[in-house]
This record gives sequence, structure tokens and C-alpha cells, in this order.
Amino acid sequence: DGYFYMVVTDMRSWEGWSSNRGMVLMRSKDMVTWEHHTVHFPEKYAGTMFANVTRVWAPQTIYDKKAKKFMVYFSILTDDGKCPYDKVYWAYANEDFSDLEGEPKVLFDILSAAIDTDIIEDEDGMYHVFFKTEGGRKKGYRQYVTKDLHNFATWGLLPYNCEDTHKAVEGAGVFRLIDGDWVMMYDCYMDGHYQFCTSKDLITFKRKQDTATKGKFTPRHGTVITITKKELKRLLKAFPNTK
Repeated sequence: DGYFYMVVTDMRSWEGWSSNRGMVLMRSKDMVTWEHHTVHFPEKYAGTMFANVTRVWAPQTIYDKKAKKFMVYFSILTDDGKCPYDKVYWAYANEDFSDLEGEPKVLFDILSAAIDTDIIEDEDGMYHVFFKTEGGRKKGYRQYVTKDLHNFATWGLLPYNCEDTHKAVEGAGVFRLIDGDWVMMYDCYMDGHYQFCTSKDLITFKRKQDTATKGKFTPRHGTVITITKKELKRLLKAFPNTK
């Protein structure tokens, strides 16, 4: 439809881990000038459990072809006991991507904290739901696979972790290279680097390289998209890559 879409957290980390009460929805036709709208949960969902969020973490979006809407998903924690650990919820964005429609619904519940979810659809229409679990022996990145994002009974949980490391990880982003391979990048946040892994099938990932998070390379919970040469030229003009 001519737009690029992005959802971002509004957390101010210097105010603590529970400083995040919503998210920002953004869209742009050129990736230079962006429309943005804040969704503040305590105000929007006054009188519900969602007004009591202490954090709304790592929002992401994927286009739901059946509903013909953008599905926004994120993890929340509340201080009223109704969501006592980080749980992943979802809601549709409205037509102009300025707000969420209705109350959020649970996307999945692994019965312990789950954050930093990333959903990828492969060429066979299979959805791969990557998420970080904070509890149990398999703490790290796990993956569900399903053909139907809204029928949890069809979801299958892979029995092993996705990351190719024993280090603590978070903020994974999964994307496809032009030559067809998949890449998972995640933040080894205790060790000062991002780790990049490659995969042929979105199931088994092999470490490719570590890249130190220093200088201008300091991403947090980001992702990667393919752009054209024309788009690259426009971005470099707007945001010169100077040292």
C-alpha cells in the first residue's frame, strides 16, 4: 500500500524496567518522515486490567492476510495480579495505523515469562513464532510453529532452543537474505555483542559471527528489511553515514 510500518516501545530505561506503559505506532512512505501515534494503555484501557500495566515490551507487527489488518503483538506485565508474569498479547491496528482496535487478547501462554516475540511466515505459509522464555531449564529462545496464528491448539513447540550459544540472549530479529538463507540476530546483552546465525529451514540455526555493540553499532531489539538502491540513496542523503 506504499507504506513502511514500525512499532516501537516507549520505555525510558533510565527510569527502570517498569517505565513502559504503551507503544508507538509509526508509518512512512519514504522511511525519512514518519507519522507516529502513541497508545497509552492506562488511558486507553481505563477500568480494565490493561490500565494496570507496568510494562508493554517489544511490540512487533505482522500483516494478517485473512483479516486484512496489521496484527500487533507484545508482552505485558500488570501490578494487579491478573498478569503476574510477562505474557504475550495481540491486537489489530486500525486502518490508518494510529491506534489499536478493542482489548488485547492472549496470543500464547507458556506459563512463565515470555518476551521479545518475532513472528515469521515462510514460503509454505507456516508461521514461526520465536520468543524468549525467562523461566525453566530452557531459558532462552524457543519457537512455536503453526499454520494458524489464532488457533493455539494447532501450535507445536519445538523441544530445543534456537540460539547457538550458552550466553544470555534477548531481542531477536529474524529476516531473510536475498540469496534465500534466513538470519537470526540476537543481543548477547551480558557480553557486549550481537550474534548472527544462519538457517536454511528456520528450524536449525548455526552461529555465523559475533559483532561488538560499540561505536555506531548499538542496536536493541531491532530488525532488518530489504530495501532498493533508490531507497538506500534516499536514506543516505537524509541520514549521512559520516564518522
